[in-house]
Amino acid sequence: MGESKQLDWLTLLAFFGIVLFGGSNAVAVRFSNQGLPPFWGAAFRFGSAAIIFWIVFLVQRAKLPRGRALTGAVI
Repeated sequence: MGESKQLDWLTLLAFFGIVLFGGSNAVAVRFSNQGLPPFWGAAFRFGSAAIIFWIVFLVQRAKLPRGRALTGAVI
């Protein structure tokens, strides 16, 4: 029974994290568009997204694709 309560807390925490990031995204894009030229704003957003994805990738200890899988991922 304790395991289901822990799962409920994790689900609730994940929900609030998604709401926080999703809600703040529109505000961040608006300020970025007002303060930076379009290509710089896009580069900043894509660069920060790439850093977050690499952190998740490293935390999960995933392996990079090789061979045909790498070819498919690049294409």
